Amino acid sequence: MGKIITRNIAIVLLLLVGLQLKGINVDSLKGRLHAGHSRHQSEVYERLLEHYYYNHTDSAIYYANLLLTNSEVYQQDSMQVKALMSLGIMYYLRGEPEKCDVYIQKGDKLVRSDLSARSMLTYNFYKGAYKIYTSELDSALIFLDRSLNLARELNDDKYTGRSLINIGNVYWHNGHYTLALRYYQQSIDYLEKISDERGRLYVLFNIANIYRSRDEIHQGIKYYDEAYELALEVEDIIMQGGIMNNKALSYAFLNEHDSALYYVDKALKYYLQMDISKQVMHTQCNKARYLTDVNQLDSAAYYLKLVEQHKDIDQYPREHVNYLFVKANYSEAQNNYPLAIQYLSKAQQLANRYQQDDIKLEALELLSEAEARMRHWEKAYVYSDAASQLQDSIYDIKKTDEMAFLQKAFELMKQEKETELLKTKSQLLEMELKNDKHSLVSMVVASALLGLLTLVVFSALLNIRQKKQELQKSNAQLIKSNEQLVQANAVKNKLFSVLSHDLKSPLSSIVSMTSLMEMSPTISENSDLQLVHAVGESSNMMLSFIDNTLFWFKKVHGNLKPDYQPLSMEFLMDEIDYWFQSFRRQKNISLLFEGEDIDIVSDKNILMVLLRNVVSNAIKFSSEGGQVFISWTNEKDHVVLRVKDEGVGMSQEQLEALNKQEGINQFANGTNGETSTGLGLFLCQELLHSIGGQMQVQSTLGKGTEIICYLNKNVNQV
Repeated sequence: MGKIITRNIAIVLLLLVGLQLKGINVDSLKGRLHAGHSRHQSEVYERLLEHYYYNHTDSAIYYANLLLTNSEVYQQDSMQVKALMSLGIMYYLRGEPEKCDVYIQKGDKLVRSDLSARSMLTYNFYKGAYKIYTSELDSALIFLDRSLNLARELNDDKYTGRSLINIGNVYWHNGHYTLALRYYQQSIDYLEKISDERGRLYVLFNIANIYRSRDEIHQGIKYYDEAYELALEVEDIIMQGGIMNNKALSYAFLNEHDSALYYVDKALKYYLQMDISKQVMHTQCNKARYLTDVNQLDSAAYYLKLVEQHKDIDQYPREHVNYLFVKANYSEAQNNYPLAIQYLSKAQQLANRYQQDDIKLEALELLSEAEARMRHWEKAYVYSDAASQLQDSIYDIKKTDEMAFLQKAFELMKQEKETELLKTKSQLLEMELKNDKHSLVSMVVASALLGLLTLVVFSALLNIRQKKQELQKSNAQLIKSNEQLVQANAVKNKLFSVLSHDLKSPLSSIVSMTSLMEMSPTISENSDLQLVHAVGESSNMMLSFIDNTLFWFKKVHGNLKPDYQPLSMEFLMDEIDYWFQSFRRQKNISLLFEGEDIDIVSDKNILMVLLRNVVSNAIKFSSEGGQVFISWTNEKDHVVLRVKDEGVGMSQEQLEALNKQEGINQFANGTNGETSTGLGLFLCQELLHSIGGQMQVQSTLGKGTEIICYLNKNVNQV
């Protein structure tokens, strides 16, 4: 089984309503209640409410009621709004919807009166937080956007930072990780200004989780380390355990098992200290998995028994399913595949009972892999097909919900902006009327004194005003057109990314299955083997097409930014040799490699797309039984790479078309009818230019083609 289960990522979607700021002394605050004027007690109640918000609900409700009473007496509207909305949220979290509705409705009613900007800021922020709790995310976005704008107008760093975080939470709930990351990062400066270390801790933790979910593991670890330092500073043991557990998962993903075991031990220590049964089970399961990965099966069995001793495991469906997955992994490590299949089947049934489609999908995929390892191809296919159908269903539901959210949020924001625009126009009209009135009085006085000159001045003023109105209208149309263009471009970019990802994922599974079947001794008949080869070839071609299209899209839109890293030519050639094993077997083509191992600094993905295109063309246009020569030499600051075939070659017209945009359409099928992507060498030249390289193409019709690539060895040469 051997793969890291990503469902274990601990996510903290912190809804920043009231956080304990660094330096609060509860005893000192309570002492202030008996000193000074009772009017100022509202400020003390407010800080005590924020302090108890997340760690003692009853105390928070107690101080919220005191804040409400005191603020009503002294007509402190902002404090009154905060007390009402906080009470509504806390009763919602306690499962008392009737009380929740009472306080939320009182808060809504209070806002209908003429309140200050400070009170409106408080209301919109808490209303937005409440909408997140009730999963009305499109409405939450509207209220939080209002609170953010008001906070910026009032130069309120606290509410600016908190509004940014909660907007990030809305986007995270909907899977828009890039937008969530942007708002989280913007919030950090404001949290630092107000010394809100606990808020900054959770933000850093969420940023780390986003990078981890995007497989940017080292960047995620960097933020985990920063968050851990803050967790120690604010003495948050639960967060210390969560950070250590996620660091363990990160290192396990990198196959650094010693580090994974070290950090999971630290996480387990924190959770045992706090006696949190759910997290203890979760961490013990993870440790059993890591021990299984390093073949320490006796130790893994010990921790699995510890998990089994938790009598309340049935209360936590995800932890229970996680335990079944680990047991299956452990059974496979003992080569007991039938037992592993039993555990995976139980996990599937449990996920089905609790309607957890993501876990059910993972169980089906693992069952398919386990059956395939036992060479039960028919069962493996059944599970694989069921997983594919479920994945399509999840995709359809997710995309439908996502599009509905985006559409509704857009409509609400558009309506809000139109309302603001109407208010602005009304204000401008009032100002113009006042100006016109003053201008009219001035012109009447001037007309008595200047006579004919008044007519000239009046005519000039009318002309200027008309031109100003025309200019304002033109500017408004230009702004609207620009907004529509930006929105259309964003939708196009998102659509392209979704298509690339969702096409690539199932194709990768097909490639893995065909590679496994090719090595199976049970497929001996030539017709079956040809069929498997054909499926593998088509899948590889489609993967290459998706990669080519994605890189072409990034190049055209200026988003292609090379990710330089140390590489070796030998490593790249090994990857190419493995990639084309199935493809070249169809025509009995030999790949001959020649060159010493040379270290370079370049972008691996760009080079692999380049090499796959060039070598693929060489194989396509070579005759059966032919040879493709791949050689590389070290020349000063460059590596000269040559890919030469003895195939059909190209005409002079085809060579000239390579350097033009029209060259995309200059493609033909291979010698065995193999299809071509249509991007080919034109894309290769563009990719090579992006990392500072050059390409030469030498070809003779009927005698073959040689591609010469000049690769920079150092990023400083680019």
